Amino acid sequence: MTWENGLSIAEYGLRRANELKIEQNDDFVADYKDYVNLAYWDIVGEFPWLWAMKYPPYQLSTVAPIVVGGATVAGSATVTLGADPGVVAGYKFVTENDGIPLRIVSNLGAVLTLAAPYPISNASFTGMIYRDEYPIPSDVLMPVMLKRLASGGEIDPLTGDLFGASYGRNIASGSPQSYTYLTEGVIQIGRWPTIVEVLELWYTYLPPALDFSGSVATDTPILPLNLRWIIADRALFYLLTDMEDQKGEVIIKNASARLHQEKDRHAARWRPRFWIPQKFRMARNR
Repeated sequence: MTWENGLSIAEYGLRRANELKIEQNDDFVADYKDYVNLAYWDIVGEFPWLWAMKYPPYQLSTVAPIVVGGATVAGSATVTLGADPGVVAGYKFVTENDGIPLRIVSNLGAVLTLAAPYPISNASFTGMIYRDEYPIPSDVLMPVMLKRLASGGEIDPLTGDLFGASYGRNIASGSPQSYTYLTEGVIQIGRWPTIVEVLELWYTYLPPALDFSGSVATDTPILPLNLRWIIADRALFYLLTDMEDQKGEVIIKNASARLHQEKDRHAARWRPRFWIPQKFRMARNR
């Protein structure tokens, strides 16, 4: 069937090229297949499509903070606790008096190795070991919702600067309210929870590249069948743009219009009460 897999999408696009009398060269097919995957990923990533939603969603458990006591000296990256906290590499250590969060590189029993020497002299202290940074799956393309399963409440996404302005060093505990991306695969939660919390991340995901083998397992786009022709046309547009061929403008116009219609249909499912169909005349209530 046409558009059923990457192989048939590429064949369809090459037929379109012949019909439009597009001049082809030795690299045309290889370049076109590369653009098929580029178009595929671009389409998947430009909207929170329901068909691109990862299911089941990703769940993660936070860790409870650990109250600790012990001794350290200024200028030392080694902290000796009064008891073994377990494995806490990747966590943060902060004392009540100083409030400076230092990263724990590793620990051997009750002896912590910090990422930097502790800057303030403390012969003894009471402090906290906590974790506010968590890895997320590598295939997250567009985060849609992060929520707490205990309460059902959503945790709001913030840009890095707004997160910093709201939470500063993020050394205070409480109910998680916001999160921000630190890297593509790590988020920071503010405030960090005082108990173990289970969080659920809903997101659209980045699918693997099509391999043009025709295999159901490795060469089937996640787009619905009726939309897969758009991959072929957009890929052809990308290639024709490189070739400075004006036919690309005609091709992309139809594909873009169809994709815009599909976004309207998705909007009706996401927020049906607020969806206004195209060409709806509000003044005349029709």
